[in-house]
Amino acid sequence: LTIAQMMSTLMSKTTAIAAAAASLDGHGSITLRQVIQDLARKTQAAAKAYHAGAPIPWGVLSGYTALDEVTFGFQRKELVIITGRPGTGKSAALINMALNALHNNESVIFIPLEMSYENLTLRMIAVESGIPAKRIKLGAITSEEMPRLTEVLERLAGYEAAGRFFYLTFASRPTMAEIGIKL
Repeated sequence: LTIAQMMSTLMSKTTAIAAAAASLDGHGSITLRQVIQDLARKTQAAAKAYHAGAPIPWGVLSGYTALDEVTFGFQRKELVIITGRPGTGKSAALINMALNALHNNESVIFIPLEMSYENLTLRMIAVESGIPAKRIKLGAITSEEMPRLTEVLERLAGYEAAGRFFYLTFASRPTMAEIGIKL
């Protein structure tokens, strides 16, 4: 395939995903006036917070300052697709974003399609504890690290117990509609 063909395929798939996500929204259509009124309400609230010295983001912060400054955080009801070549850090970035959201009392849903739940969880534990995943998997934990590892495991389990973190599972690659049904 040529680059143009790949881009065309990517665009058509992205359009189909966006259309499926929009159909899951349940609102049907919205007028420009409604959008402007909602934006004006949000801007007024942000202005009050800003002038009070405590700016409030409109969305869920990723923890990556440059990204958050451009996007104002992840917005509710928006589909965000992160793509890249293998080994470019997509999973690591998403794990960091998910942990940041959890630390800020937000909920997280993971729908891993290319990584096992065990590996994804192991990487989360490694990031949170600062202990390399390889050493955790091998059990090469020092007595000084064990309390920190235990605390991280309890904290992550607490997120799930509070209903703020869970995995969605599928027998095969899901469609957007199937994901919407499980949500």
